[in-house]
Amino acid sequence: MASIATRSVTVHNVTGQPIEFHKNQLPKCTDVFRAYQFHVNSGKVTTVHERATLVAQEVKEMYDRASIPTVELISIVIRVKRLVAKVQSLGKYSKSKKSSSKYQQSLQSLENLFDICACKCYDIGARERSSCICPLAYKIPVIEWDFWIDQKTNRNMIIAQVDKEETFKLQQKEKRAYKTSSLKRDAEGMLLHGITEDQKSTTDEELVIGEMSSDDDIRARNMQQYPGLCKAMDRCKISNRDACVIVNATLKDLGVLLAETAIDPAKLRRQRNYYREKEVEMQDVQMKQLICIGFDGKQDVTLTKISGVRRKIKEEHYVIISYPEMKYIDHVTPKSSKANDVATQITSTITVTNSLETLAAVVCDGTVSNTGKKGGVIRLLEESVKRPLQWLICLLHAIELPFRKYISVVENGYTTGPSTSAGAVSIELNYDPKDLPIANFKPIGGKVTNISDDVTADLSTEQLYLLTASLAIQQGYDQSEHITFLQTAVPGNLCNSRWLTKANRILRLYMSKEHVSKELYRITRFILNVYAPSWFHVKQHPSCVDGAKNFFFLMKRCYELGPEDWNIVEPVLQNNTYFAHPESIILAGVTDVDEDNRKFARAKLIEARLHLVRNDIRVFDKSLVKLNFTALSYIDMIDWTTAVVTPPPLLSSTSNDDLEHLQAHSFKGIPCHSQAVERCVKDVSSTTCKVFGHKARHGMLLQCMKSRAELPKIDSKSNFLLNLSL
Repeated sequence: MASIATRSVTVHNVTGQPIEFHKNQLPKCTDVFRAYQFHVNSGKVTTVHERATLVAQEVKEMYDRASIPTVELISIVIRVKRLVAKVQSLGKYSKSKKSSSKYQQSLQSLENLFDICACKCYDIGARERSSCICPLAYKIPVIEWDFWIDQKTNRNMIIAQVDKEETFKLQQKEKRAYKTSSLKRDAEGMLLHGITEDQKSTTDEELVIGEMSSDDDIRARNMQQYPGLCKAMDRCKISNRDACVIVNATLKDLGVLLAETAIDPAKLRRQRNYYREKEVEMQDVQMKQLICIGFDGKQDVTLTKISGVRRKIKEEHYVIISYPEMKYIDHVTPKSSKANDVATQITSTITVTNSLETLAAVVCDGTVSNTGKKGGVIRLLEESVKRPLQWLICLLHAIELPFRKYISVVENGYTTGPSTSAGAVSIELNYDPKDLPIANFKPIGGKVTNISDDVTADLSTEQLYLLTASLAIQQGYDQSEHITFLQTAVPGNLCNSRWLTKANRILRLYMSKEHVSKELYRITRFILNVYAPSWFHVKQHPSCVDGAKNFFFLMKRCYELGPEDWNIVEPVLQNNTYFAHPESIILAGVTDVDEDNRKFARAKLIEARLHLVRNDIRVFDKSLVKLNFTALSYIDMIDWTTAVVTPPPLLSSTSNDDLEHLQAHSFKGIPCHSQAVERCVKDVSSTTCKVFGHKARHGMLLQCMKSRAELPKIDSKSNFLLNLSL
């Protein structure tokens, strides 16, 4: 007999019985979740994304009915998903925990309005419509301002029936505009076909005269807005003039190039500036109270004006992004790359985003200017916020350091330029892949394995090449299915600062020889057993709670190569023990699936908290960490009897009681590597010679990233049509 969904079965322990929206008021957070649960029980939509999209559309319809401007649908869907995750986590609280202040505050917040309004002026203190500083497209209509205030506070008003008088006025206005534009198109069409003024009927003349009154005189100009075009232009870094040529040529091919549709560079310039400023304003509202930031910098050739003349200068740009959202926040221009100058600029961004009290972690690479225990950027940031921060030093950089050291020792080489080196292997790397046929090479045993599709989707072209080439060498020429692909694939340009492409070119060189030198064999074996498997292990386990486990994996791969190779890389590992620090090991341990590791880590954390000196900013000193290379678990890779144990800053807001229920997904999105920051650095570099000044660059970057979020793929027509449906 089939089961029946009764009220007792479908009721939720936090929000109660699922129910559809009441359409007479804007929904509260509770209403949104109950509507979501209603769709879950209906069984008509099966995936979380489909249900969240359906609920988001319904919420947006209510806001549209109330004439309240909203954010875009994709943002509403994300907010619905976050709300669902929040309520579901509240539902897991035990009875003993429901009396806690944290639970009660979260429960009370569900009674707030589910706010998707594009205007945030009320939230920053505006109580009068005249105080609204939003762009015109985001402004709440004057007639709806009191209703909006009521919905945010007392919620006494309701959404009534359609205002027939106001609707009639709007319909008449649209009708006049449509008739006028239609008549003009007809007139231009008659001229195109050779119809003279004398051939026009009297009725048409009277109609034109009647419609073109003084009140409705509309000039023949383009009144359209182009938000999508502006985003695409900033994404592709196209100038206003080039865009005008392309768009107008397309309109001409379609036969719709008229005075009302043609665009000119001046219009596009105004449109781009408007939508950039609009994105910046939204960014300023959304990016508040950050938990974790990542930063990295580069010196770029930058376009500027000196005495009214265009010049190109070299300028430092540091990018700052937010985790776990992995969103670009801003980029700053310090006076130099010195730690004091960089920290000052980053601190200003932390202050502007109201994150002085919430920031708990920092992601960056392991350069000395960042990680100095007394004068590094992170240490200076800790002094600015007056508390310790979690040091999340990029593990992908840490993997490259032993590889770099190993090559220099094995081939006894040294760099001779930006892309050249003197060494037994390096001197052969400056080749064209098409000139190197793949030979019947000898396979080498390695630790690289296939990875899941969701991880592969995030890999760059060069990382995919590393994976494919590693698997091919491990399988051998006769057994590998990747040989055909590798014959035409490009391993990447040779550059001494890009060790990933250098590893690719070494693997490709190995595959082109039946008999190889001892140096090439050893380096290839190191790539297959240490560099590549460690790289992909990090990509498969990118969370900060996996950092200690990833470092332990790297250490064991190096140690298993044997004493000769181990002696080369051991000093490098010992000098980069950021994720072997007790703070990182405890962070990994308290979220481990192994109960013994969890208990050990909890005990060490509670003990460290008992000995914690209040208002004391601990000094993060990696030199105090001594590795145990024979350890069988990441928990034991240091000597706890001599280690200086301090609490992980990311756990500062987690009580001792809550540690028992802490899960790894609580830190999802906070990484152990800085690859997302490097991608933003590349984006900033692509804008420095396209526009003038920080404001224009900042707006262009935001528009570019918004376009990528809305249209991630542009490979086929279906990608564009799917984006249109959203």
